[in-house]
Amino acid sequence: MMIERILKHMNIYKEMKNAAIPLKLIGKKGEDFCMNAARLVNQQELSGLMEGLNEETISSLMDDPEMLTYLGKMNKKDFSILEPDRIRMIVECAGNEKLSEFPYEKIEKVLADKEIPDRIVYVYLKYYAFLEPKEELKKQLVASLETCIGEFDVARAGIKIRMLLINPAFSTELLYELLKDEESLALLLKQDLMELVNYLSEFCKETESLNKKQLEELSRHPKEIRNGLEVILTQIPKEWQASFLHLWLWNESLYADIPKLIRFLTGPDADFEKVSNGKAAYVNTLYGNPLPDMDLYELTLEKTELILYAITKRKKHFLELLRKNGDWLINLDRNSLILDEEVYKRCLNLNTLNEQNLRDCEYMVVPWRKSEESLFSKPRVFEELKILYNVKAVYIDLYDRLAYSKSDDRLRVIRELIKRDCLTDALEENQIERLAEALSKKPLSRWMQEDFKNILDLRHETAIWILIFLMDFTELLKELTRDNQVYFLLHNQNLLNGCSGLPALMDKLLAQDPSWKNLKTELNISDAFVVENKSNIQKFIYEGGAEIMTSFLNRQPKKKEEIRRIVNAELLGKFMELKYHGGDLGREIAFPIKRDTEEIWKEKLLRVDCGWEIWEEDSLLPIMQIGEVPLRSCISYRNGPNCDCLLSCFDANKKIIFIKHNGKIVFRAILRLTKGSFVAADERKTIEFVDVTVKSEPHENKAEELVLFLERYYQSGLSEQEIRKAVNLTAMLVKEKAEKIGARLVLSSSYKNVLENKNYVLTNFYMYISASKNGSQYLDSLGGAAGVSASGSYTCNTFLLEAEERREESL
Repeated sequence: MMIERILKHMNIYKEMKNAAIPLKLIGKKGEDFCMNAARLVNQQELSGLMEGLNEETISSLMDDPEMLTYLGKMNKKDFSILEPDRIRMIVECAGNEKLSEFPYEKIEKVLADKEIPDRIVYVYLKYYAFLEPKEELKKQLVASLETCIGEFDVARAGIKIRMLLINPAFSTELLYELLKDEESLALLLKQDLMELVNYLSEFCKETESLNKKQLEELSRHPKEIRNGLEVILTQIPKEWQASFLHLWLWNESLYADIPKLIRFLTGPDADFEKVSNGKAAYVNTLYGNPLPDMDLYELTLEKTELILYAITKRKKHFLELLRKNGDWLINLDRNSLILDEEVYKRCLNLNTLNEQNLRDCEYMVVPWRKSEESLFSKPRVFEELKILYNVKAVYIDLYDRLAYSKSDDRLRVIRELIKRDCLTDALEENQIERLAEALSKKPLSRWMQEDFKNILDLRHETAIWILIFLMDFTELLKELTRDNQVYFLLHNQNLLNGCSGLPALMDKLLAQDPSWKNLKTELNISDAFVVENKSNIQKFIYEGGAEIMTSFLNRQPKKKEEIRRIVNAELLGKFMELKYHGGDLGREIAFPIKRDTEEIWKEKLLRVDCGWEIWEEDSLLPIMQIGEVPLRSCISYRNGPNCDCLLSCFDANKKIIFIKHNGKIVFRAILRLTKGSFVAADERKTIEFVDVTVKSEPHENKAEELVLFLERYYQSGLSEQEIRKAVNLTAMLVKEKAEKIGARLVLSSSYKNVLENKNYVLTNFYMYISASKNGSQYLDSLGGAAGVSASGSYTCNTFLLEAEERREESL
């Protein structure tokens, strides 16, 4: 029994091997089935074909032994018929259907016909071979099937729809998008329409497909359209006909455009290029040539769409503007707001524009076509778009909530806020609503002038927060005098409840402010000291001093004693005595300073110039914040990596130059009184007889001299032009200071490209790094942090110095 099984398996193996049938099919189909199929394959001498087929195709043929017999018959007749790829394709397309159900003669004829591509051989066999079409008709069917296969559902279509493929239009791209639309295919059963589509396909073989709307319009007047096109196309050179028909189809006014085109192309001003040279040119021609002198062919897509909209919607006034300003559209930036279709279709009436508006559009550019969606939420006048096109969404939201009936009133309010950059995206909806309610009564500037006039240095952004949070505390607001007081209240609103006025709030601060409690404990400030200096301490807390110094102490616990002395001096009202302690200035710079020179140095200059305010600052709290205002830097008292250098700014030889623009601090730079020399230290120590025959040069003066040194600047929110303004205001102020104290003015080289005064030249100069009571100091223009070892020594660098002859003239 075992031997019989072994012999059987060997026979099966041998037969299947000779038939080129994969052995693993035994597990799927069984031994006997595979043995019979293999014998049939070998009998029909089909093993050579099987070698070229994949497992799935072989398996399907094994299930249809009669088809194997057909193939064997063909093999013996003409083996070249049996191409493996062709057999695989027809078997795969047949799926579960047995090919042997088709007559042998039809299968043989189709497989032998090399003009029928492999991918459509099954479809042709099943649906068209029985018709036995003539050669020309067969070629057209094959061409149509090859174009439409995959989109056209041959199995679902009835015989009439299937036979539409004898039309040449189906072998072009013209009907490609409609092949799945049964209603559109049914329309093509109309002979007149099908003839018109065939006619179009002669010219539009490579054009995009007709859409349903176009086909439906063609179906309403097929004869009239055909006759009209024949007249029109005789007026257009052959090489232009396809582009013309492309535009005619695109406009989707197929019947109505025919008489217009005939009149134009057969008239005295006929110019076929005008109707074939792009969408804008085509529409311009059909609508009476409203833009006769504009080169419409070279326009970008966005500009073309604007022109098309303006012409088809008959925006006559806007078109007249374009005629008078011929190059405006051509030169317009492609990202101009006016080219956004959301603007001119939903938001702005083009007929309301004037020539000034066109000029404004030239700079109203929105990169990547991204403008705030809320801008298009309702119709706008141009001035609204001009103001709002490139602002944060919060401004648009606030603008739309303002209760004024006239846009001019709303614009006056919002323009002021945008100019000052007062609003933050962090505003919540209820806060915007409260702000809109207040600003609907009067603009922010009037609130500041009328209701908050007692707050002398009030910033616009602080006034915004007053309107949102503090309007319920009217009595308290009347007693405020400084912006930083408001700032403190905004951050400690929990203290306001129950306070009838400023005195009550001050007492509450003294008892409850957590920063003050912490600072008082850490610095061992006694209750008796608090009682004696109550007013100064309350002012210190109120202006944010407790929070600032507590944060700094947490970062710099090793500076506790220095901080204690500085804070105590401030609370005693003696901070300037600490900063300018007798003799400190001379000791810091190792240079003799006359008493009157020191007094001039201590004076604080202040100048005001048309919205710009510049001054010298040496007070505790403003200087503690130079790492935060006007922008964060490495000496921030909160978290700056070089904040250990911050206390060096209270040395007697240092001040800060601040600039405020439109009520906001935007610029600062450190000013140092020190000494310097043009020669190295060893040369400064030499002494020699003078050569009276040689004219003395200024740079031969080897003595040290008093120097006023301006460090590099920090700015925030200024344009390039505004930076130049700030720098030159600073240069004038410090030059005035230098002349008053008789010092040479030296500027950081960072001012070179922004300084208008060209009398300053880059020069090598030895600058003295003064000793600091803080130990370490930060020198921006001398390589950053300078430690104790660097203090009390000279360093050479390149600085901006006034040319000597100019300096002598000024002296």
